Amino acid sequence: GEQRLLVVLRVGDRRIGLEIDRLLRRGDLFVRESHPGLAEVPGVGGVSLLNDGRIVIILDGDELYRLACAAQAKADDRPRVALA
Repeated sequence: GEQRLLVVLRVGDRRIGLEIDRLLRRGDLFVRESHPGLAEVPGVGGVSLLNDGRIVIILDGDELYRLACAAQAKADDRPRVALA
């Protein structure tokens, strides 16, 4: 089968998995104030700049967990169709 990369975010006893395309590297980031428009995007916690000038979007694990739970609850509430 096809291999996929999954990043698991954990806050306390809560966990959520995110499928990613690739992992570039691991390192420390300094969070910077983001543009007000970007600050309104659900699941985005901030931004940082890499040494080479590229912008990195920092995800908010708590907010992503809440969004995933809300999406799951909405999916669970959908009417089921019974096939005969």
